[in-house]
Amino acid sequence: MNKSGKPYNYSYILLFFVLALPVQLYLYRSKRFFDFLLIDYYIDNFSKFSHLRLIPLNYFSFSLGDYIYIIFSVIIIFNYWHKRIFYLTHKSAFLFELLAFISFVILFFQLSWGLNYEKEGLVSKWKIKKNYNELKLEKTISFLIDKSNDLHFKLAKNDSMKIVFPFNKEKVKKYLSNEKFFKVKSSLYSGILCYTGFSGYINPFTLEAQINEKIPMLSYITTIAHEQSHQIGIAAENEASYLAYKRTTSHKNDYIKYSGYIFALRNCLYALKKNNHKSGVRLSKTISPGIIKNINELNKFWQKYKNPFEPFFNYLYDKFLKINGQKNGILSYNDVVALIMFDVNDQMNKLK
Repeated sequence: MNKSGKPYNYSYILLFFVLALPVQLYLYRSKRFFDFLLIDYYIDNFSKFSHLRLIPLNYFSFSLGDYIYIIFSVIIIFNYWHKRIFYLTHKSAFLFELLAFISFVILFFQLSWGLNYEKEGLVSKWKIKKNYNELKLEKTISFLIDKSNDLHFKLAKNDSMKIVFPFNKEKVKKYLSNEKFFKVKSSLYSGILCYTGFSGYINPFTLEAQINEKIPMLSYITTIAHEQSHQIGIAAENEASYLAYKRTTSHKNDYIKYSGYIFALRNCLYALKKNNHKSGVRLSKTISPGIIKNINELNKFWQKYKNPFEPFFNYLYDKFLKINGQKNGILSYNDVVALIMFDVNDQMNKLK
């Protein structure tokens, strides 16, 4: 019964979502979402549907999705506070509404963006071996070092000077935005993102991409390209990173190209040092001192925000990725190495 003493009215709409929850969980766990309606068509043409949402949202200079998070949080808290006494005496009603809300969020998330996790990955499509050969990895790193050193000398004229980017962050957003990739917006939560260890994110409900405005330019550029990849339906983190690498290294602006090559180099060196630290150190010595200064600047930035809660947030995000089909969880970001190696090997073969 409610405050007036009348029986609680179980809404048919809420009842639908409650009953839909176990069905959704079954379909989600069994990977059978594609068996229904035209969902496979929707996923294959996701970028077209995402544009229909992003075109009007692109007129907003701010992130509408970030404000929606705040508004909904306030509404939920206010609703609970207003009905707290009723919920204490009607726990089944609270559970009923909670399950309906969870079911609605899951369904909306899946249809809005989450189904993209079910796409066949590039590693599988291109038949790339995840357990890459160490010798090939070293060749890939040598190639990336040569490219990075050449670009660094071209831009700095001195191998001991770090690269200072001659444009601001707003310009970068324009450089990387076009008819296919929409402008990434500044996150309202940049300070929080620093302490949780995130450079950017996509709002799966509005499809707006947000970036942490505090991160250094070297990472800022590739993060924009990474988040824009998510907007066109690339859910896998390794694939979004790979597309970021391809877009930035093929850009006409050499500073953006430099950022892309350093991004690839850092990922590949990290992978090598995990398995063969000595080889990683040996190759690192061939990197121009100015590049090392740029990389150290980035490392020092993140070091400032190290805190005891960061592993907890990483754990939650790791679980989220695993639930959504990315078996390696947060380590999926590192899986980009196999794709970079495949690409570099293809480039080297063309040079023969």
